[in-house]
Amino acid sequence: MDNNSHSHRYQIIFQGGEIIYEPLKSQIIVNGKKQALFLLPKKKLSLFSGRLGIRDAHISDFNPICLTIYASHHCNLDCTYCYIPKKETYPNEFIDLSVVESGAKIVANNCVKQKIPFTVGFHGGNEPLLHPEKLEKYLAICNSVAIDNDLKFLPFCTTNGVISEDTAYWAAKKFYGISLSWDGPAEIHDAFRKDISNNKTSQHVERTARIFAEHKKNSDIFIIRCTVTSLSVDKMEEIARYFHGIGAKIVVFYPVFRNRDHPFSDKLIPEPQTFVYNFHKARKYGLANGLKVIFSGSRLKDFHNRFCSILQDNLTITPDGFLTNCFHHTQNYDNQDNLFLYGKFNTETNQLEYDSKKMKEIIKIYNSELNECTHCFNQFHCSHGCPDICSMTDHYSNIQQPDCIKEKWLGLAAILEKAGYIKEFKTKSEFIDFFQNITCHELK
Repeated sequence: MDNNSHSHRYQIIFQGGEIIYEPLKSQIIVNGKKQALFLLPKKKLSLFSGRLGIRDAHISDFNPICLTIYASHHCNLDCTYCYIPKKETYPNEFIDLSVVESGAKIVANNCVKQKIPFTVGFHGGNEPLLHPEKLEKYLAICNSVAIDNDLKFLPFCTTNGVISEDTAYWAAKKFYGISLSWDGPAEIHDAFRKDISNNKTSQHVERTARIFAEHKKNSDIFIIRCTVTSLSVDKMEEIARYFHGIGAKIVVFYPVFRNRDHPFSDKLIPEPQTFVYNFHKARKYGLANGLKVIFSGSRLKDFHNRFCSILQDNLTITPDGFLTNCFHHTQNYDNQDNLFLYGKFNTETNQLEYDSKKMKEIIKIYNSELNECTHCFNQFHCSHGCPDICSMTDHYSNIQQPDCIKEKWLGLAAILEKAGYIKEFKTKSEFIDFFQNITCHELK
């Protein structure tokens, strides 16, 4: 579908002015003058399930351009808010080399067609760097596939940072990009991120961070992923300063989300208005000091939907050789996650195979959109309640109300900043009062 067939326009009225926002054109109109927000992607934008997404909703259009490998379920931490509980009960197996090779060939073939680098990431509910000797083999396979296809190879890895010094140096040299899970100064980090023996981990993480920051201070990517709880939300600016002092360039703040599989006290979840207020302060500090501060749930620069891997053209493989659509569902040893899986490795053909029927089911489910999102100005830059609200679960209803304050207010703040309207807020109540009184109307 052509973008012009969905020419969404929104009138944003706030204390001090008015903006016309055109998300599909990535532009605003202020006092009659058009202003580009960001450069649009070179590839033509398309509509997914009637909404803007990565591609059209057809099986033939699933051409994954990124390979994500969940190498195992091994983890040396026992974080209070972990989204994958009881990992210790999962089999100890590692993903098979043949599975990695098959996935690499699929993705590399698509990268050749689109003339882009071959990207592979090691992620999931585990600690990839516990076993660098395994990753060395996986990386060798992927690099070989990239060479065979004359592609630039960009390997990425996530880590909790509780690794040996030698492994940290190895990873810093081996990976183009590294994402480090780190919650801030010791008193904040150690509150919820202890190891499996209940020992504090902040000293290990800070040592690892300094190694990464030193080796990635130029062109390579070093990202800190910081989980925010109700106990740390008021210290987000302080945390940003702390990370900047270490040498970080990018910080992604993630507020704790509800987890039906691993319940913990709702008191840990930060209040939305408080999160946005403190995120705004942290981002303001970042803008003044060369630190990029991000919230993944609402990214004005990116056109995206939920976090689902199919929507992102991402081929994600579990340790037991399944293709998963969700970062939350990373194994199927007992056939418990069939709803979220759309393929598996065939040991007879040595190839990963898509389940076309299941993919059609998954895509059909995505047609069910929350009523709340239909006319929202931020609908093209938001995670739509994921993971709190999931259209793949049996209790889903399109009349559910997502907790939109974080996504909407941060979207509005980004638009206002781009329009040159920067307001100083002396108190949180002043900040809340300002955003509560912004009105948005879709223009026909």
